[in-house]
Amino acid sequence: MAERAGAGFRVWLLGLVVLSTAARAGAQQTWYVDDDAPGDPGPGNPSVSDPLENGSPEHPYDAIQQAVNRAASGDRVLVLPGTYRGTGNRNISFFGKGLVVESRDGPVTCTVDAQAQGRGFELASGEPPGTQIRGLTVRGASSGGVYAVVSSLRLVDCRLINNGSPGLIADVQAFVEVYGTTISDNSTSLDGGGVRVDTDSIVILAECVVQRNSASRDGGGISASGSNVLVYNSLITDNTAGGSVFGGGGVIFYGSTGGVANSVIACNRTSARDGGGVLINEGSEASLRGNTIVQNRAARAGGGLFGDASPISEVANCILWSNLPQAITQPTGPMPIVFSAVQGGWAGDGNITADPVFIDPAGPDGNPQTCADNNYRLGEISPCIDAGDTTRVAVDSADLDGDTVYGELTPFDLDGEMRLSNVPGVPDTGLGPPGVAVVDMGAYEVAGDCRADLTGDGVVDFGDYLEFLNLFDVLDPRVDFSADGVVDFGDYLEFLNLYDAGC
Repeated sequence: MAERAGAGFRVWLLGLVVLSTAARAGAQQTWYVDDDAPGDPGPGNPSVSDPLENGSPEHPYDAIQQAVNRAASGDRVLVLPGTYRGTGNRNISFFGKGLVVESRDGPVTCTVDAQAQGRGFELASGEPPGTQIRGLTVRGASSGGVYAVVSSLRLVDCRLINNGSPGLIADVQAFVEVYGTTISDNSTSLDGGGVRVDTDSIVILAECVVQRNSASRDGGGISASGSNVLVYNSLITDNTAGGSVFGGGGVIFYGSTGGVANSVIACNRTSARDGGGVLINEGSEASLRGNTIVQNRAARAGGGLFGDASPISEVANCILWSNLPQAITQPTGPMPIVFSAVQGGWAGDGNITADPVFIDPAGPDGNPQTCADNNYRLGEISPCIDAGDTTRVAVDSADLDGDTVYGELTPFDLDGEMRLSNVPGVPDTGLGPPGVAVVDMGAYEVAGDCRADLTGDGVVDFGDYLEFLNLFDVLDPRVDFSADGVVDFGDYLEFLNLYDAGC
């Protein structure tokens, strides 16, 4: 999947990360925003303000735009809990400044409501790397909850919800990274109900939820047109495309590159055309790696995947099950599909037709078509365990582990567990380099019995010891071997016991 971005893209991405870090390190001042501060004579009304307001903790601004206007590149705007409406709290522009705008207490407590009068945020002045929006809910936008054009932006821990337009629009060479964000219940009369990416833009979504969005045309959840879109470790569920042109209930790639990895794509649908889960249109070079694609519906063809793409695209280590009217439709291009579980069968190296044996595909309510409570993790007798091809695991262009190494394989599955984990006693029916664990098919890896195998290569060796030291140094909860909620010397001793046992 991610190798479609190429080595040059990864070098460029590394440069952006370096610049982003430098911008944060040079932060000069924090400006405060509070819509109902003690000295505000008109709480919740930005047109009635504290006469002494100056952006300080004692006299904060009551409109986000006021703080942005005062801030200089590198500054931080801290937004206190509240619902921000009215002038200065919609169509918020950074005017080309590299700012960090974030809530104090997270997105549940802090909302920007555009009240159907434009956008929540509009970045259209060449905002540089290091520009961030963190921990905010954006709702009620009529032309994009967050809109970025010819700009760089990182969205972290946000909610883009209940907008009468795409939650996120990236257009004309925008570069947008989205981490840990929920994009739900948005709708558009055009393409991309949740996310619309157009015109040579690059978008990376990692550890996100894209659900219950709708588009009258194509790409109910995500639409990529003439761009590069990479989706990692995300849930893409219950999205709908009218499909008046092509379809793609969950995701559509149209003349685009990128792909989806380690994600669940479920219960998406098209009401008129093709590709209930995913549509990869002719001219696209987008791959699917390590995904669980289930319970999707298309009006015409390709319930799970409609793959009218070039042979450079590839489907690997995926599970395509319970999709209607069929798992896959390939009208023209010979897109390779390998090491995947395909209901009804599909020709390709390592493909299987056996039931994947999910833990609970119908969920507690007994209805497989209500995906929110369905459990698509693999049961202990699943034929998908150790049946994939480790060499086809997606490259970590999203830097999920934060080590700034973009050429390595993605380290985690959708649960945040090790992507490579050998299960003792289960035969390796897939492929992998010598001494490296064989990956499972689908978005979830079944954990092996050896907790000391921190590198996930199926072998306990000095590499695991070094990895333990790195994780211990930053108090990473993955090395809380005593399970007491604290990373301390006791965990080091417990790790040594397991290491010596060669578990």
